Parts: sequence; C-alpha cells; structure tokens
Amino acid sequence: FYHCFGCGAHGTAIGFLMALDRLDFREAVGELAQRAGMTLPTDSAPAAATGHRPRSR
Repeated sequence: FYHCFGCGAHGTAIGFLMALDRLDFREAVGELAQRAGMTLPTDSAPAAATGHRPRSR
C-alpha cells in the first residue's frame, strides 16, 4: 500500500503502477511479477485444468 501525504493519493502497488505508467491491470500485474522474478500463468489453460468453473445463476 502507499499513501502520498502531499496530495492524499493512496492505494495498492498495482494501482500505483497503473496510474504512474498508464497500464491496465494485466500489464501492471505482469510488470510487478517480472520485477519480483515471478512468471504468470497464461490464459491458454482450459477452465477445467485450473479448477475454475463458471458461476451458475
């Protein structure tokens, strides 16, 4: 989390990076993961393999 005592801006590291570098959520998460030496899963995995199921309404 961050807080600017000058202008009152506050939020998460992801939100900070999104505002600072004008990134969308995925780009900001990817950038932070890269800086931390982490790899992110790709979207190519089917839903059954990830354990996520669509919600039924």
